[in-house]
Amino acid sequence: MSSVALLLIVASAVTHVAWNAVGKKQQPSAAFFVWALVAGLLFLSPCLAIYGNRLPLIPLEVWGMLVATGLFQAFYFGMLAAAYRNGDMSLAYPMARALPVIFVTVISLAIGHGPDLKTGFVLGVALILAGCAMLPVKTLRQVCLRNYMNGCCLFAVLAALGTAGYSLTDDVALRELRGLHEPSTSGVEWALLYAPLQVFFTLMWLSIYVFAREPERACMTAVLKNSRGTAALTGIGIYAAYTMVLVSMSYVQDVSYLVACRQLSIPLGATFGILVLKEPQYFLKNVGVAAVFSGVILVAVG
Repeated sequence: MSSVALLLIVASAVTHVAWNAVGKKQQPSAAFFVWALVAGLLFLSPCLAIYGNRLPLIPLEVWGMLVATGLFQAFYFGMLAAAYRNGDMSLAYPMARALPVIFVTVISLAIGHGPDLKTGFVLGVALILAGCAMLPVKTLRQVCLRNYMNGCCLFAVLAALGTAGYSLTDDVALRELRGLHEPSTSGVEWALLYAPLQVFFTLMWLSIYVFAREPERACMTAVLKNSRGTAALTGIGIYAAYTMVLVSMSYVQDVSYLVACRQLSIPLGATFGILVLKEPQYFLKNVGVAAVFSGVILVAVG
């Protein structure tokens, strides 16, 4: 991996942690992320201006996937906001970040496109599950179902399902676009055009949810009045991190190492929650974060 790719991935991981931390401090709602997405769409609008002439080339099935990925991502933002309202970032962030690795694999295997189950891969999945089991408890004696039946854990798992949904959909959609054999458009250029379209459909679905619920409509007004700058910063952070990942793909030969390096955000997110947000720290939480991080690395490179 080149030094440029490594620098971009580390910067992306730090940015990802930063926008999550900003959102967590706001006790976020779905309405908060609506305004964040508006800012994110404005941030990515130059991509539409540059590559918009390729829009007629996008097949109908990819437009359908954009509608689907927007729904999955809107679900993700809503569940992530709920997880942060109900618990600590140092608990919710590692779970929401790591569990999609398992969910994507299970779904891929179910449809016949999963990876070979090598020893390192299986060990990685076991470490992720064990680490997630340790995160919410202070002693091993507390490992029982009722200690996981809380808002933070449940919503973090649902956020992870949303991530798995949009990750799989985006992968298929971008493969379709790269397979068009359009010589004037590279894979990165298709991704940069795809990104603002994805934001648009996510914003559409999340707005429908927000405007259908009176409490969220009230939050819309409150965020615009009191937190619009923070929401805008969050939205820019979300898609700045995403764009850095897209660009870094042009500088690596083995994408698995890129995926592995991205997981640096897991210990960073937990550490930020503990040190900056002053969340509780205990031995099993530290061990759990280390296990989750190690497991994701094994899955990525195994």
